[in-house]
Amino acid sequence: YTSAETYKGNYYSSVNNLTGKELLKGLHNLMMDTHTTYVSYDSLKTTLKESDQYQNTSYATCFYSGTKATSFNREHVWCQSLSGSSSSSSTNLYGTTYGGSDIHHIRPSISSYNSLRSNAAYGIIYGPKQGLKNIPYANGEKSYVASGVIEPADAIKGDCARIVMYMYMHYSSSIV
Repeated sequence: YTSAETYKGNYYSSVNNLTGKELLKGLHNLMMDTHTTYVSYDSLKTTLKESDQYQNTSYATCFYSGTKATSFNREHVWCQSLSGSSSSSSTNLYGTTYGGSDIHHIRPSISSYNSLRSNAAYGIIYGPKQGLKNIPYANGEKSYVASGVIEPADAIKGDCARIVMYMYMHYSSSIV
């Protein structure tokens, strides 16, 4: 929405007056009640070409690089290895259904960049960045990888934060 627009729907009415942990629990419950359709993991290759499409072409905009590609990996923006994979809830999160095929956190990615990111957590890398592994972004910025941390390009930091927050709010069993 622009600053001149106001949301007029009632989707959030159940959480309007909540704060703190009650708001978090309310948003979790709202997502659990209303997010009922999931695409299959296999269908994501096609779905991502449509949802992340570049100017009505068959190219998808890849997440870490901002480049356009017809061939890409399906990148789980929140890594399975960071989900506490020993818990039973994480198996639901990274199978080929449910959270494992949730298009809200799976983005197209160039294979080599997906591999470079590996299972690094998002964070800030302090100090000089010369000589670090990096992923060039289409606008000239870079994502940097060092010591198990990836600092995304400024152009996608907000996307990363929203996706991680969404994953926590929707799928975390510690909320309820």
